[in-house]
Amino acid sequence: MIQIIKYDANKHETEWDSFILQSNNGTIFHSRKFLAYHKERNFNDCSFLFKNKSNIKALFTGAIIDNVLYSHPGASFGGFIYNHLSFEFCKKIVELLVEFAQKNNLEEIVIIPPPFIYYNEYNEVAEYCLFLNGFTTIEYYISSFVNLEANLLDQMHIRKKRNKKKMKGKIKIKLS
Repeated sequence: MIQIIKYDANKHETEWDSFILQSNNGTIFHSRKFLAYHKERNFNDCSFLFKNKSNIKALFTGAIIDNVLYSHPGASFGGFIYNHLSFEFCKKIVELLVEFAQKNNLEEIVIIPPPFIYYNEYNEVAEYCLFLNGFTTIEYYISSFVNLEANLLDQMHIRKKRNKKKMKGKIKIKLS
C-alpha cells in the first residue's frame, strides 16, 4: 500500500537527502539543505514522501502560498522525484497529491518538473499521469546543453563560428 507522508525535518531529512542522491531525477534543488536556505521566505513547506511499506518510492517538493501548492517556490524546479517509476505507481501518487489538495481546500497545484537533461533515464510517466489527472501546461521552459566530452567548436552553429571569427583578437574563449 502506498502512503503519502508529509515531510517532517525532525524525522525525514537524512532519508530524504539519501533518496535524492540515488534518484533518477533529483538535483541539488531538491535537497533539504538547499530548500532550508529559503525558510525565511513566507510559505508553508508542504513536501511529501511516498512510501511503500517503509521504503521511499518517490518524493514531492512543495510549499503552500496563498492556498496554492507549488513545487517548490524556493527552487527553480521541483515536483516528483523518483528512481524507477511505473505507470500504476505514478498514477497513484498523483491521485494522492490531488486528494491531499482537495481535502485541504487548496485552489490549485502548480508543478515545475526538473528538465529532462537532469534525468539519468528519460521517463515521461509523471507528465503523462499529471495530464490524465487534468493538469495542463501553462509554461514550457526550453533547456539547452552542450556535451563537454565532444569538441565544442564542432557543436557551434555556423553563424556563431562566423561571429567568433570576426571577434578574433577582441575576445578570448577558453575552457575553464
